[in-house]
This record gives sequence, structure tokens and C-alpha cells, in this order.
Amino acid sequence: MSSLHGIAEWRPGFSRRATHRGLATAILATLLAGLATPALAAEDPPVFLFGWGGPGTDEGEFNMPRGIALDGDGNVYVADPYNYRVQKFEADGDFITEWGSQGTGTDQFVLPFDVVVDSSGNVWVSDYSNHCVRKFHDSGGNVYGHVLTIGTPGTLGTGDGVFNLPWGLAVDDDDNLYVADNYNHRIQKFSSSGVFVTKWGLPDANDASPGGYFENPTEVAVDSSGNVYVADNNNYRLQKFAWDSDAGAYEFETMWGVSSGGLYGLAVDSQGDVYVTDYAGYLVRKYDGSGGLLTSWGTSGSCESCLGHPCGIAVAADGDVYIADNENSRIQVFGVAEPTNVEGDANGDGATNIIDAMFIAQYAVGLRTFDATQLLCTDTTDDGLVNIIDAMHVAQFSVDPTATGGVLYKQLWETPADDALLNPLDL
Repeated sequence: MSSLHGIAEWRPGFSRRATHRGLATAILATLLAGLATPALAAEDPPVFLFGWGGPGTDEGEFNMPRGIALDGDGNVYVADPYNYRVQKFEADGDFITEWGSQGTGTDQFVLPFDVVVDSSGNVWVSDYSNHCVRKFHDSGGNVYGHVLTIGTPGTLGTGDGVFNLPWGLAVDDDDNLYVADNYNHRIQKFSSSGVFVTKWGLPDANDASPGGYFENPTEVAVDSSGNVYVADNNNYRLQKFAWDSDAGAYEFETMWGVSSGGLYGLAVDSQGDVYVTDYAGYLVRKYDGSGGLLTSWGTSGSCESCLGHPCGIAVAADGDVYIADNENSRIQVFGVAEPTNVEGDANGDGATNIIDAMFIAQYAVGLRTFDATQLLCTDTTDDGLVNIIDAMHVAQFSVDPTATGGVLYKQLWETPADDALLNPLDL
């Protein structure tokens, strides 16, 4: 059994847990009633974990990075447009390799804007001002070479398989490629071998236009069910589409507004939640798949955790969020902080106090979730559960950690089993 800051353990002799629940709820209500807190978002924003980069041309430096992607091993790929290259890193930011230079050759770029990696490790790059998308493959030893090109380099077009300033890229579970064809106001879909499959979208410059109309779509993302999300940039909204096998086309599902001066990053995590960067607002917003806002975060500036015009965004399997911080020429990573090993520390800040009690109480009634490591830090009774009893223990501890004044937590933690001591009138 573990204990709170040296206070004696929970005694297993207290067996009438069901009768304790009502008392625990009443105690928590009293303890928390006077605690003024702002309205909580659907979930807490992630915290800053680490970052790397800075302005420059050396390995690991950037010149206004745009797109960012992760492969199945967690490696990070960054479109570094004004250095005319793609850089590859390990998940912690250690440099692996780079390729590209300024030019129109098959292994060169005019302005690489976005990058995505398929399940085989092939890397697709949108060369925005060159009106094409190129596919690269690692021939061994992290040496990436050109495989094929979609579009006509240097020439814009409106037909199938050609582009007018291609921007965002995405791949689905079958390695089909999706391209946000920015100035053609449409999405195009291709097979993994670059063969045109379908397209959809009608040009429109009306913020109130119906679904399926786009004005300069910038980004595209696909969830595990094959739903396609589009950042309809100049209409300030996200649109969601699903494949209709009967119609043989993508059909509009829903859309929601996003106040922004640039929807330049879009990603979907394994749970189907949607992340979008707000370039002018210095923010990242997270929604559920129907457009319900879950959380948002971001502070303008160049401080350690700040965002200066966030662009590309990618979400790792463990939930860490990688962001191309365009103005600051760096990569910023946000996620759930590793909790310290303090019993009852629900928010992982190394302290046990009334805030933790509130978190655990919310968890007990289904208003908050924890990851597995945090659960280990909130089971104050070592019974494998995190519930209202644990919240009561933490709340009591935070009221009087020195155990003076005869408060109930001292009886619960230091006195042998004696249900008579649970009579609130004895307080």
C-alpha cells in the first residue's frame, strides 16, 4: 500500500465502501463549494514538451517551415520551403537526413509546402509554385530519390491530374493520396501509383455557401474510417465528406466555422478528433469529428512554449502534437506531461491539493479522463480503482496535511478499522 506524503496507509478494514460513497460526496461538496473555478473546456489543452530548430540553413534549422508529417516509426518530416528541402528527424528532434535544392529538377523544389508519408514509407511533397506533387522513396540508408511526379511541373492546369498551386496532402489507410488543389478550389484523389481517381469541389467566394463549395482549400486530412476533412480557407470553415458507394462520389456530411486568418494545418488523430492551426490567431484548435470544440491552445510570441504563426500539424500515435512554428522557424511539440510519482497528484504537477481533488471527482462522475500513468498516481487506496473515495482522500489531505484539528482524513488514514469513526457527528 502507498501513502500520501508519509501519512499512514488506507486501512483495508474499512469494508463498507458503498456506505462511504454518500459521505464522500457530501464532504467533497463542502470542500469544493467555495472554490471558484472558470468553466472547463471539454478537455484540458496539452502542455509544451519540447521543440527544436531556429532560423538558418544548417541541418535542423529552418526557413519558415510549412508542412509536417510522421511515419509509422514516429520519424518527423518537415517541408522547409525557403531552404527548398525536406528534412527528416527522429521523434525527439535528432536530425536524420535531408533532400532537395532550389530548382525544377525531379529531386529539386521551387516551393515545397506540404509533406505526407504513406504506410510503405514513401514521401509525397507538394511543390506549390511548381504546380506538381512528387513522390520519393528511401533507396537505403535514408537516401531519398524521386519515384514519380503528378501534374505538369511549371505549368498550372484545370484538368484531371493537374494543379493550380497544390497545397495540403493526406493519405488514407489504403495509401491513396489526397491533394488540396488550392486555386482550382477542389480536392483531387489519386492511387498510390499516382493514377487519378476522383475529384470534388465547386469554386465559390461566399462564406454562407453550402457544403461542397470551396474557396482556396489549403489542407486536407483523412480519418481511419475514410472520412475526408477539408480546410476551406477563405470561407473560414472546415468541411467533412464521406464516400458514398452508391453514388460513387464523396458526399458532404457537415461543416463548422473556424475564425482564422489562415487554416494552414489540419490533422486527425487515431480517435477521430480533428486538429487545425489558426495562423493569424496563433492558436491550435481541437474538435471532435462533428465539429464540437474540445480544447484550444496557443500564445503569440517567441517564448519557449509560444507559437508564431503555426502552420503544419501532425499527431503521433501517443497523442503528442507536432507543429511547424512558421514565424519562429522551429518545431514545437505538445502533449501530456509525464506525471511525477506523487500519490493523488492528478494533474502531474508534483503537488497534491484541492485542484487534484476536483480533477478526481470529475473523473469519478465521467467528466474527465486520465491516461494510464496518471491513474497510477490517483489510486490512493491501491484498490485498482479511481473514484470518489480517492477524491475525498486528496481533498482531506489538502485541507490539513499536518493532521491537526481532528479532521476526518486523519481518522481514515491513521486509525484502525472502526466504522464508528465515520460518523460525521464525531467531527
